[in-house]
Amino acid sequence: MNMDLIISIMSQIIVQISWSLFVLCDGCPAPPPCTCQSIVIFCANLNLTSVPHFSNPVDNDSAWDLELRDNEIRQIRYGDFKNLKLRKLFISNNKINVIENGTLTGSEDSLLVLHLSNNKLTSIPSDVGGLKHLTDLDIHENPMENINEDIIRNISGSLLSFSFGHEIMTSWPQCLERLTNLTSLSIFSLNIRKIPDDAFNNYSHLNILEIISTKLSTIPTSIGKLLNLQNFNLYNNMILAEDSFPLYMFRNLHNLSSISIVNCSLRSLPLTFSEISSLSFLDIENNPISYVEDGVFDRNVSSKVWFMALKNTRLTSIPRTISNLTALTFLNLINGLIGKIRTEDLKNVTKLERLFLSGNPIRSVSEEAFLDLESLESLILDNTNLTTVPKAVLNLPSLMGLSLENNGIMCTCRTFKWMKDWHRLTKVLIVGSCGNIRMTITEYIKQELPKCELKHLL
Repeated sequence: MNMDLIISIMSQIIVQISWSLFVLCDGCPAPPPCTCQSIVIFCANLNLTSVPHFSNPVDNDSAWDLELRDNEIRQIRYGDFKNLKLRKLFISNNKINVIENGTLTGSEDSLLVLHLSNNKLTSIPSDVGGLKHLTDLDIHENPMENINEDIIRNISGSLLSFSFGHEIMTSWPQCLERLTNLTSLSIFSLNIRKIPDDAFNNYSHLNILEIISTKLSTIPTSIGKLLNLQNFNLYNNMILAEDSFPLYMFRNLHNLSSISIVNCSLRSLPLTFSEISSLSFLDIENNPISYVEDGVFDRNVSSKVWFMALKNTRLTSIPRTISNLTALTFLNLINGLIGKIRTEDLKNVTKLERLFLSGNPIRSVSEEAFLDLESLESLILDNTNLTTVPKAVLNLPSLMGLSLENNGIMCTCRTFKWMKDWHRLTKVLIVGSCGNIRMTITEYIKQELPKCELKHLL
């Protein structure tokens, strides 16, 4: 027999024996390079082109969580999971176009979570309809034109979280009205301008609603019936604008606490926001907002909003309505067109702890601008047009950090002489460099500022 062939056979035998001993000693049913930790099998991001062969676990009664996402798998064959009872199965971000019938046999009573997103499936695998306790199903970004009503009917009793949608889906799947127990719904990439106004009528338990990368031009009025809604997120819906929000849509949503609107086309904040009595978190990013009505945040919402971001907008000044947000602790206004901070801009926000103003062409800050910011600990003013450290920081009794990076700060005796009256100077970490000399601002304060006094005396 050829010596190379003998060596090859012996190598295979050694691998099999080693793997058998590994399974017996470690209890992990997956071959290398997969690994196990407790009941989780990690086979993600390994450039796998097929499902690995899983051995019989030492404990056949255990249900496993299997991570197979981010590979190059094209097909899931009958028998691929025959030795595993699955609790969670993650096979998103592959190239799967076929999942054969019977693939999930043996896991009908145990599989709770199934994530199939970003594959090439044209329909929900038929095995899904036999999963008796499925709570979380993610099928978004698969080229499905519609959704099988029989499968939806079969899993409707247990399903709590559902994510779906693809650009070739051009009509709303009416069968989704059967999912009356949903607590979370994520809608992706729908190629429709309008969701039927009654689409959400049956979702009385819904807590989280996300609408992502669609061509919607309006928000369905039935959102106003989601009385248990807590989080409402809109991402990358480029047609949605301020007039896409029906008037009074939030009036009865007394549990709604968080709204995120990112990469949409809002030019102002919808006035209907003023009706959200429980709003505490508002994140608005990458919208061409140029103004905010004074009445958007009135006494109905002002006492609960603690987080606000208005990032990457066209605002030329801090909206006056922010002064009504007396519970605000975090305010992010980076990358706008704000040119100055006025005395009245930040009145009444006495609980504010973090203020981000970087990326605005700020040229001046009123000396009284921070009078009410008794709780402010961190002030970020990077990448602005400031040439001096704002004297307004004298009125910040809690300040711990001041960032002035990438500004043309002129470090001179004249521009820094007021700092001798700044009692918190030694307690504040100042980050940034001088624009006129090769020193950091902190170095100038420690090394050169004392010399200014001597020059004055001389």
